[in-house]
Amino acid sequence: MIKALFGSPQEFSWIVGTIIGSIVAVLAALNLYITYRFKRKDYKWQRLQKAESLIDTLYDNKYAHSALRLSDGSLTILTLLEEFNTEQRDKVYVTKNDVESALKNPIGQDEDVAMAETICFCFDELFYNFDRIERYIEAGLIKFTDVKKPFDYYMDFLNRDMSLYKFYIDKIKYSKADDFIERFKKNNLKIVFYGGFKNRMGTGRP
Repeated sequence: MIKALFGSPQEFSWIVGTIIGSIVAVLAALNLYITYRFKRKDYKWQRLQKAESLIDTLYDNKYAHSALRLSDGSLTILTLLEEFNTEQRDKVYVTKNDVESALKNPIGQDEDVAMAETICFCFDELFYNFDRIERYIEAGLIKFTDVKKPFDYYMDFLNRDMSLYKFYIDKIKYSKADDFIERFKKNNLKIVFYGGFKNRMGTGRP
């Protein structure tokens, strides 16, 4: 019967071996594909977790968060650094001019050193975190889109006074913070160029 269908037993064995080999090859390829998809999904999950951790670290830092709110003008009462806290004074009223003066002038030239020191420390912490996030992006550990929200709201305000902030970033040597802020400007230009509509103010301050 085998001889009638397949010829010699050797031919039969060759056909069976070919079929089995093909099945094994297909299963191996399927296994590789499943492994690839799993690793890709796992990498994406780890990447998003890392991005979320970087965002949380910044927002949990009260000084870095204060700097964000100083940039959009929503924070007007600033808690002084502990070293300047006294029973008579632990908070100060801050204006945009106070922020500009603190970041531009050497500490000591301001009338209110405690306020200036606190403002500068807030932006030190903010730009350190921006610098860190940018390094993660450039290393391929996260993507810009992973951290675009919720910072895009504040970037509109930071970019409006970028000459001031760039001056301070250069002073404290967090150059990658400048690159991170620049990403948002380029992203907004792309949206305008392609005719998209962007509600620049979003749904409100995060």
